Amino acid sequence: MSQSRKFLVILFTLVSSAASAQLIALADVAPSDAQHRTLDVAPSEAYATRLLPEYPGGTQLLADALAARLEYPALEEANGIEGTVVLRVEISEAGRPRVVEILESLTPACDAAAVSAVEGLADFLPARLEGRAFARRVRVGVRFVL
Repeated sequence: MSQSRKFLVILFTLVSSAASAQLIALADVAPSDAQHRTLDVAPSEAYATRLLPEYPGGTQLLADALAARLEYPALEEANGIEGTVVLRVEISEAGRPRVVEILESLTPACDAAAVSAVEGLADFLPARLEGRAFARRVRVGVRFVL
């Protein structure tokens, strides 16, 4: 016997203790799709279900790792440029992050720094449904703050 559970778009925000980077990941599902999407999951099911990838150690370690890898471009820092680069990132079935595209650009140097920081992260725990890993795209915002 299975129960039907509705899963809506999931949003999580991570803020670095150094306040130099913020990461926002949003399930890549249109709001109209999210309202109508249902999954049948049996309560005693032995399969793991994780619709979004997770970073080993949790969100604070992810924020810390991103902040540690992020290098503020010297020219942008000297000119007081702040803002957010928004990336579309695919977390593969193996958990490897790969930037697919830049959705919102700040400057070419900030864009490159954001891409490098995200792609240099350790592997994630991939998204899973009924025990099977699958690639999942998320939106990632990397915020540059002086």
